[in-house]
Amino acid sequence: MSITLIGPAQIPSMGFGTFQLEQDTVADMVAAALSEGFRHVDTAQAYENEEQVGEGLRRADVRRDDVFLTTKILPEHFSPEAFTAATDASLKRLGTDYVDLLLLHWPSKDVPIAETIGALNKIMPLKTRLSSTQGLPWDFGKKGSRCAIWASVSQKRSDMFTARFRTVNHDTPYEINGS
Repeated sequence: MSITLIGPAQIPSMGFGTFQLEQDTVADMVAAALSEGFRHVDTAQAYENEEQVGEGLRRADVRRDDVFLTTKILPEHFSPEAFTAATDASLKRLGTDYVDLLLLHWPSKDVPIAETIGALNKIMPLKTRLSSTQGLPWDFGKKGSRCAIWASVSQKRSDMFTARFRTVNHDTPYEINGS
């Protein structure tokens, strides 16, 4: 499987997504995907399966350092006060002390992106290897000044149900006020 370089991260180009998997099959499916060669596993708080994903990781005959693990934080946890606790809860459910990619799952109507980015910057060196946003409008960076991360990761769902989707190139780093 090919590897994409984004900053310090080596990201397998295809990941095993766990959205809408039946709860009682998640651990088996994750372990099976890893045994078949997948090295990127994607989950989220919203999927309510982080615990089962963690179990699948432990069952697989693959070292944790060889798996690129992604999870996503829900918008209701984007305030600086709640963000670290929500990240810690995901790590506990996954049974790991870090994730490789931590995403902001959706935009928040209530918390300014700069506040969330500030919280993300504080935990990034301790609990993640790479962090970014998902589902946020790409012009949000025009408002800011400085950010420790690059908004360079974008997920694109590709399966038989989404045969048509628009791809947009974003080669320019955006600066976000997150201090």
